[in-house]
Formats: sequence, structure tokens, C-alpha cells
Amino acid sequence: MNRREFLLSSVAMSTLALAAPQPAFAQDKLTILGSVPSLGFPFFVHMLNQ
Repeated sequence: MNRREFLLSSVAMSTLALAAPQPAFAQDKLTILGSVPSLGFPFFVHMLNQ
């Protein structure tokens, strides 16, 4: 890629990034809650055996 192609692609990407739709309102924070039954859960048993 020569310098001219690089500059043209950089300008094009910058224009697209600035023109991208942006949310009008702030979104609420996402809370992800997870639980496992106990330390006997297979993942923990596997990790203990390593």
C-alpha cells in the first residue's frame, strides 16, 4: 500500500467513524449475575484437579 492509498483509506475510515450513529441517551449499566451451586460444581472440581 503506497502513501496515497494509506491517506485516502485513513480519511475514509475517519469519516465513517465520525458519521457512525451514536446513542442519544445514556444506557443503563448492565448487571450480570451468576451463581453456582457449590464448590462441587464441575468447573471447580476440574480446577482443583489440575
